[in-house]
Amino acid sequence: MELRFSRNSLFNTVLRDTQGTPLFRIDTRKGPRKVSLTNVSRFVGGVDEPSREMLADGTSRNVTGDGASDTDILLMGLQEEQVAQIEWHQWSQSIFRIRGQTKEVKEYMPHRGVLRRQRIFTASNGQKYKWQLGYTTCWLQPDDGKDTVLARFHRSSLGIIGKKHRAYLEVTQEVIPIIDEVIMTFIWVETRREDRQK
Repeated sequence: MELRFSRNSLFNTVLRDTQGTPLFRIDTRKGPRKVSLTNVSRFVGGVDEPSREMLADGTSRNVTGDGASDTDILLMGLQEEQVAQIEWHQWSQSIFRIRGQTKEVKEYMPHRGVLRRQRIFTASNGQKYKWQLGYTTCWLQPDDGKDTVLARFHRSSLGIIGKKHRAYLEVTQEVIPIIDEVIMTFIWVETRREDRQK
């Protein structure tokens, strides 16, 4: 399965499947104390009333579009349910919020290896996974010593070599039950990988 980015931004985009169906929104804004908050929301069934976004505190707000690419979302009356959040800190540990849990990155996803190019986490299904940080991309594997790739990020291509395409996250059926955690951890890992590359 491919989760295609509507924009070449990790922080503000809609993830769609290959048929163009909107599945997730990633939205980043400044929060209190000038801390950036990245929210991961899942689109759920259509309604007859204006779309509303369910917030972590149980309240809701109208879904706002991010341009022409959101017209179909608004017309279908899709609702958004927040499933995860990253609270970015510049001088201290960033924080993950998912399924009612709040954990610092070093607790939820500690690094491994001399060059800190692996991040390990235990998902809600009880299985351990590791993100590998390469020089140009990152990929997810089970933490079992095998080389199986469960998710891989493909950067956008201008079509100079190969086919032109927007960025997308390729995932296998095995990780669909934990896709919220995969997306949340991917955003953090790929951001750190890009920071290292710069």
